[in-house]
Amino acid sequence: MTMKIISQLAGNEDFTPLLQQFISEIPERISHIDLALAADDVELLKRIVHQLKGACGGYGFPSLTEEAFALEKVMDNKTSVKNFESEMAHFVANLRLMTADPE
Repeated sequence: MTMKIISQLAGNEDFTPLLQQFISEIPERISHIDLALAADDVELLKRIVHQLKGACGGYGFPSLTEEAFALEKVMDNKTSVKNFESEMAHFVANLRLMTADPE
């Protein structure tokens, strides 16, 4: 059984369409992360992680918000992706586990 990171808003019928839309956009965000990693674009990665930090919080994923916050701290004053590659890989792996399914 694959572990999933379930939104705290899962099961809220009023919020379900928005939550599903957000989750459906995660692969595209991961693709942007991959491109920024390949280009060693630390500033772009900082912006992406910052945006995801806020969005994950708003969509009921506080653990991912906390992880993004910690990743931001790791990325502070770094000039190369090599300095936070493993932390970014862990964050991306957890983004892939997001779900709106309360079961």
